[in-house]
Parts: sequence; structure tokens; C-alpha cells
Amino acid sequence: VLAQSQRLAELDLVNIAETKGQAHLFVISGRNGIGEAVTDVLVRRGDPEVVRNVADNRSAKLSNGGFTALVKRAADDGVLAEKVGLRPDIPPRLFRDLLVRATAVVQQRLLATVKPETQAEVQRVLDKVSREFNAPSRDFH
Repeated sequence: VLAQSQRLAELDLVNIAETKGQAHLFVISGRNGIGEAVTDVLVRRGDPEVVRNVADNRSAKLSNGGFTALVKRAADDGVLAEKVGLRPDIPPRLFRDLLVRATAVVQQRLLATVKPETQAEVQRVLDKVSREFNAPSRDFH
């Protein structure tokens, strides 16, 4: 019922996601066409499996806040970083943030998935961040 019932309205799913456990959240995260209000709750309350399932669900609608939260959570989760980075609807600014936070291995996997015309821009941003990170710190005292 929770996985497929069309009788459950978005508000019903939000209420369930706000009050039930991780098993319920996981089932909801795999539903076809879940909306932003539902995914916002899932991303906020869900454990790593729930959040990865949301990111992997291409029919799930994510708000800008939902994407931002996913990118932050992906900083410590390479699997999540790849799933978020592979979403075709990720805003470009957040994709760049994701790349900056990701490990070198995840960066290379994600770079391999973007369009060739985007790869050069993404690589330029990564190179710039790398130079800034490795630059000697200044003493302003």
C-alpha cells in the first residue's frame, strides 16, 4: 500500500514520513513521482539507505533545499555523492559544490558522466579550488 497506492495524497505521505520509522521512509523513498514536500522530509529524517534511495529515484522531485541537504550529506558518503551527482536535475552550482566536497575517486567518476562541454568548466573549478587549498596560508598579524 505504502509503496504504490495512488490513494495516498502527498500530505498523507508527508505525515507518514514525519512520524514513522526508517523502514516506512525507505518504502516511501522508492515511490514513483514523490514530490518536494515528501523528499524534503525523507532527506531530513532518513538514514543513509533512505537518502541514497531518494537520490537514486529519478522520478522523485527535489527542492533546492533538498538538493543542498543531499550535497552536504554526500560530503561523508561517496555512494550518495555519486547518486546525487548522476541526477540530471541537479542544479549546476550544487553539482560544483558536490564535486569540491567529493573524494578524488568520486570526482573522477562524476566527471566522466558530465557532458564534454561541461567537463572543462568543472575541471577548471576543481583545479582552482585545489590551488587555493594548497596555497600557503597568509599571516595577517
